[in-house]
Amino acid sequence: MVANYLNLGAVHKGGRSIDEHWVSGEFVNALRGHDSDAARALVQHIEQRATEPAPASDVPDGADLLGDIPTTAPSPMGNAVLDLVTMAADDSRTVLSLADGTDLDVADARAVLADSAERAIANSNRGNP
Repeated sequence: MVANYLNLGAVHKGGRSIDEHWVSGEFVNALRGHDSDAARALVQHIEQRATEPAPASDVPDGADLLGDIPTTAPSPMGNAVLDLVTMAADDSRTVLSLADGTDLDVADARAVLADSAERAIANSNRGNP
């Protein structure tokens, strides 16, 4: 989802290794290493959202007919990243309203997110943490 929403075509760049651990680990680390005010604001937003309690999600009756019901909760950090990338990929937005109340230009956010994702993919391909 990250690679698709950021138009990376990452399957051909080694994106097969992208999973929830990559999102909450390598991608967030690359975003932290990005030297810009926009990146710092995005990291702060992700970290704040990751500490908020997740909404309760009851499993509806009959859901087991669709396959196994996950027994582990998704990563709060991974969810925060995916929510942010989804908001940034929304073409109807021009501004991202972050958790601390600041607004960030969507084009700036997309550029920082895409650059960080490309760096994280490159690091994963080299076997770097």
